[in-house]
Amino acid sequence: MKIKNRNCYCSLWEKSPATLQKQGVKPGFCGICSICGAQGHLQHAPGCHPYSDAWCDGCYRVQALVNNLQCIAMVGLILCIVFQKWLFAIGLVFIFVSVIVINAKGKKLIRYFAGT
Repeated sequence: MKIKNRNCYCSLWEKSPATLQKQGVKPGFCGICSICGAQGHLQHAPGCHPYSDAWCDGCYRVQALVNNLQCIAMVGLILCIVFQKWLFAIGLVFIFVSVIVINAKGKKLIRYFAGT
């Protein structure tokens, strides 16, 4: 991801560098990843969740993939309920629930896929 498209808070280095140095953030970054602890960027969470957090590039990509899978599973679930394809709906519910579990408790799994 290019820095100009990142929409992060790296401009804090110009306004308040002491704040970032106090937190242990190295120049070129504006946060520490909340999942793996690597240097990263403070930015909006991937997907439609209304919060910001610090993410390294690897964890951000994995989180974006997980959020996209949730969206696809939800649309598929609604379509299956409407068209009464119950067996397929059960499979989509399983995918949706497993993605929620990965999202909530899968920091080790996310670190593994992110390569950190």
